[in-house]
Amino acid sequence: MKKIITLLLLLAAFFAVRADVGIVLPENPDNLEVMAAKELAEHIKLATGKNISMVNGNPQETQNIFIGSHPEVKKLVGDKKFDKEEYLVQAFGKNTLVITGGNPRGLIYAAYEFLENAFNVIWFDEWNTYVEKKDKVEWAENLKISGKPSFSVRGTYPYFGASKNE
Repeated sequence: MKKIITLLLLLAAFFAVRADVGIVLPENPDNLEVMAAKELAEHIKLATGKNISMVNGNPQETQNIFIGSHPEVKKLVGDKKFDKEEYLVQAFGKNTLVITGGNPRGLIYAAYEFLENAFNVIWFDEWNTYVEKKDKVEWAENLKISGKPSFSVRGTYPYFGASKNE
């Protein structure tokens, strides 16, 4: 009897901590893809309290967020060439989301656009962030956000990290 109760408790614990949402990176992600995935995972955890799985290659969760140059992104949005800094956040139903963009920062902008729209994340400055609490990760089935920044450098202190050529 103790073994059955222990097994049931372990199964309940497993399903309680299971992410259900996964961030799916390409097999060999570049630094920007890893940064975008980490930003998403960190802020989604702040919003929901749930750990989000990050995997390279094949999706393993019910809902999946495909990042950057993952083959699934190309399959869903085609071979679109993004302009410098251009971004795209697009849902393909309630279980598949694509976050991608051009270099050097389009992918990061896409991740931030999703966080701003889905979780009302507001970055006041480098040290202060507001994240709205949510019960779960969800997006509209027809979500599509795309664009380019109006300015080449944005922020309160644009001299941080900006090249002299911008």
